Amino acid sequence: MEEKKELSNHLDIMSKRKNCFCQDWNKAALLEVIINSFSKGIVVLNSEGKLVFYNKAAEEILGCPLEERLGGDLHSFFIKDEKLLLKVKEEFQVFAVTGRGWKFQGPRKLKLKVNGIEKEIYLILKATKFQGEWIALGIFSDVSNQKELEREILTFEKESQLLIEAAADGIFLLDKEGTIVDTNFRTVEFFGVDTKEELIGKTPYDISPEFQPNGRPSKELALEKITNAFSGKFERFEWMHKRLDDNAILFCEIALSRVDLPQGSYVLAILRDITERKTLEEELKKKNKLIFELSETAPVGIIRFSAKEEIEYMNPKAKEILSYIGCGAFEGDCVKSLLKKYNLLTLIQESSKHGKSHLKDFAINIDNEKKWIQVIVDPIEPRKNSAVRMILRDITSEKMVELAKEAEQRKSKILLESLPHPAWLITKERKIIAQNRAAEIMGTREGDYCWKSLLNSKYISPEARKTMEETENILSGIKCDFCLADKALLSQQPKEMEIDIEGKTYDVFWIPVDKNLFLHYLIDVTKYKQLQDKLIELSMRDPLTGLYNRRFFVKKFEEERERSKRFSKTFSIIMLDIDDFKKINDTCGHNVGDEVLIHIANTIMKRIRKTDIAARWGGEEFVILLPETGLRYAIFVAEDLRVSIEKIKIPEVKKITASFGVAEYREGDNLYKLIDRADEQLYKEKKNGKNQVCYEKPRGDTCILEKLQN
Repeated sequence: MEEKKELSNHLDIMSKRKNCFCQDWNKAALLEVIINSFSKGIVVLNSEGKLVFYNKAAEEILGCPLEERLGGDLHSFFIKDEKLLLKVKEEFQVFAVTGRGWKFQGPRKLKLKVNGIEKEIYLILKATKFQGEWIALGIFSDVSNQKELEREILTFEKESQLLIEAAADGIFLLDKEGTIVDTNFRTVEFFGVDTKEELIGKTPYDISPEFQPNGRPSKELALEKITNAFSGKFERFEWMHKRLDDNAILFCEIALSRVDLPQGSYVLAILRDITERKTLEEELKKKNKLIFELSETAPVGIIRFSAKEEIEYMNPKAKEILSYIGCGAFEGDCVKSLLKKYNLLTLIQESSKHGKSHLKDFAINIDNEKKWIQVIVDPIEPRKNSAVRMILRDITSEKMVELAKEAEQRKSKILLESLPHPAWLITKERKIIAQNRAAEIMGTREGDYCWKSLLNSKYISPEARKTMEETENILSGIKCDFCLADKALLSQQPKEMEIDIEGKTYDVFWIPVDKNLFLHYLIDVTKYKQLQDKLIELSMRDPLTGLYNRRFFVKKFEEERERSKRFSKTFSIIMLDIDDFKKINDTCGHNVGDEVLIHIANTIMKRIRKTDIAARWGGEEFVILLPETGLRYAIFVAEDLRVSIEKIKIPEVKKITASFGVAEYREGDNLYKLIDRADEQLYKEKKNGKNQVCYEKPRGDTCILEKLQN
């Protein structure tokens, strides 16, 4: 049934090329419907004469279930003469090679007894090439009624033509003069024409270049091949054609065979397009030539061994390397002896036998000088008993650099131990190759990635972490988000950064040792940072009240003024002065005075917002900065504070009050202009009475405070 499947595939291909309306249908089902709708019985015999395909009509005509005969001999069903049956089998042996045999010309008349009824059946066999094998297409016709014979033959020819059109290869029918008398659609498509009529009447050499690749004229060679085919000789050869629309060169594989039809003898030409294959072959030749040229000039030695360990190729560099490791002649035995000396012959055998690659470095002494050779042995193909390729590299200079690096790393490790803080030597790929004892408390290990061992992969990108969790593969180039190692290595300049991690503060250094190695150094400065922050905080605060001092207030005022300009936001300040504070100090003493200052400062801090800034301006004066606050709300806050201060109870002091001056920022104000305006309001009202909130009266509104109080 495999042939049936392949025929279906060809129908599928053809439908796509033609943009056929049925290209989305089930092609196998369509093919079966078409073939089973034929009135003729159709069978297909392989090159050995075995039945490989049949349709329903064949079963009905022959009167037996052909399913039982699939893969078996069909001729024994209707040929009872043993000698004739033997002759048929012998002729099929010829047919398998040439496509000729057992009188394929014209129908054969068979007489069968089907269900007790004598039948006269015609069998027509047509030879054709399918998937590189000759097959015989058989058509059975029940011609008991002789009058229907001509119609049956005509129907057969049409149905045969349908199958020919479905073929994936081009098909010509040539007469004795070599003229094309018929063709299929694939040939029309192949030569870039629109209809068969554009090809019919031409000769094969009309649609070919003047000369073939072997130098012979196309006309002379074509006529010779056609004459041989007419004489009964099967011809198979490669041919160079050209398209008729653009004269592009086409390469074909041609098969010529004679066919004898009722209307005469012809040559059947089957064309298979091998243009792509020839193009690939030419490209392969060019690549092989390039590979050879590169191999001949390669800076590494290349030796190719056959599966039997025979040397098939050796480039000049291989001879050079072999010469200075002890091989004067380059015959196979000498080379093998040398390879055996260095235990390399075993690697070749293992690579060929098991299809595995091997890598080995070995050292030799030449004139009291040490040299290192690296050998790579791998199979040419991934299979057992493959040919083997050996690559020889003189790695002396690389080895010397490597040894020098190892010596430097040993020195660096000694230096690491002299450092009091955690330190690591790390490669460009972020692998730890050395660390000091102080680094051990960080839980790191040599050979690990620093971002994994030191920080437990917490600071790499989420994408990298997700990929590693899903695939368990470590991607190249992973580093912590804050890492400056690449910049340090690129500039060959140390890089430093202060980093807060896990509640601690570190000074981190990336110091390049060479272009691919850096020193990573870590100093825990948490205590110093906390002390620094504390000192900064103390420098901003009034030591008695804990409020901000005058210097810090000035700084915050400038920041708020710039923000106000940028975002067109207003702000206000409140000045307050403790009433009769000098009297409290004189009467009750400075300790009580200090207590009053502290209570008032605490009252202010409880009342204002987190964004507000309260400071001790000097002596018994305080100032409050209210960001994004207009005059109305500032007056409200001041009044609220005035009332709260009145409620402060200190036994030694009969009553505590304060006077307030409020001013809103105006464009062009600096701190001292704004302070002066608030201060002016404060002391103006102090003359008229204490324990009041005083402010500049906006036009048209002289009683804001009364409105707020109501």
